[in-house]
Amino acid sequence: MSEIGLANYLTQLFITFSHSFQTQTIVSTSILSKRWRHIWTTMPSFDLALLQGDHQEVDTKTFQNFIDRMLFLRPPLLKMVKFALRSDQIFDSSKVHEWILKIGKCNIEELNLNLYLDKPLYVPNSLFNCESLVELRLHLHISLHLPKCISLPKLKFLQLSDMCFQATDYTVSSFPSLEDVEINCFNIGSDYLETKAAQIGHAGRKLVGGFSNVRSLMISGETLEALSFAYDDLPTFQNLIHMRVTSEFKSFADKVLLKFFQSAPNLETLVFDKELAMSLSESGNIFWMQGTAFECPFPRLKSVHFKEISWYLREVDLIKLILKNAEDLEMITFKDFTPPSLPSISRVLTAREEFGMVMGASEDDDYY
Repeated sequence: MSEIGLANYLTQLFITFSHSFQTQTIVSTSILSKRWRHIWTTMPSFDLALLQGDHQEVDTKTFQNFIDRMLFLRPPLLKMVKFALRSDQIFDSSKVHEWILKIGKCNIEELNLNLYLDKPLYVPNSLFNCESLVELRLHLHISLHLPKCISLPKLKFLQLSDMCFQATDYTVSSFPSLEDVEINCFNIGSDYLETKAAQIGHAGRKLVGGFSNVRSLMISGETLEALSFAYDDLPTFQNLIHMRVTSEFKSFADKVLLKFFQSAPNLETLVFDKELAMSLSESGNIFWMQGTAFECPFPRLKSVHFKEISWYLREVDLIKLILKNAEDLEMITFKDFTPPSLPSISRVLTAREEFGMVMGASEDDDYY
């Protein structure tokens, strides 16, 4: 093999196995050879981080310039499999916009951005209309301006966290391949939520409207609250099997949760990460009354898990509603305890009500 042929072979071998090493390790190979000075920019995958806890010696501006140069040196339209960027520093929103614009043109398959930005981000059309994108994770801690048309035909996993959506005039096409969704958005102050209720509810409804094919849905309490202003327009989630509520939500969003139950006839598992607390101004059988009005049957529900529970009236009402309507129910678990049978749960609820223990928290329970 000639010297040139050997060099080409080693270069191709380097590119082939580069995904097995950390990004910083691959970048360091640029000092080994002039031929390899910029070869690292052709890697199919990048995993970059600038975190204060890692005692990084590079400042934010230098790090941003490094990414600018990396994307500038990378051959145009060369396929990129994965790009991940995490930082707890504040980044220039205009630069992030340019990065997304370039990455979106590289037939990207996985994009993961966990950043703090200095101002709202205008998302390029190329990202939310990328035909190659399979996995999208966005944690941007700021308001997001979506393009007017959203279409991601190959997307299977979507995670949107710590952001709110400014525009409401966008159109979401159905995501035919979408299976798993994690949405933790609209986590904003209650005063702003009430002021912008119609706008936020409209934005949330449009977004969730594209999730009708998902099998697994993780949704925050804040998102449920936002959807409460437009809950009548929820789609049917025919394929939804697993649903998890990841944070607390106020009782005015109970109707949205019940609407989800009603719209997901094949739901099998339901998980609550946080307790369903009640304020002093709330009274009455909230879930019980609304559940009766909504006619919520839970036809396929098999298991329910409360990771935290304080036996508020609101929680008790929901448990009663599930026990009454879920004909295929196999178990309900509380924190780290699984009751021996479903009838024992009813006895616990009755005992707690008789002894006035419904509103208080209890770590130890002898009624099972």
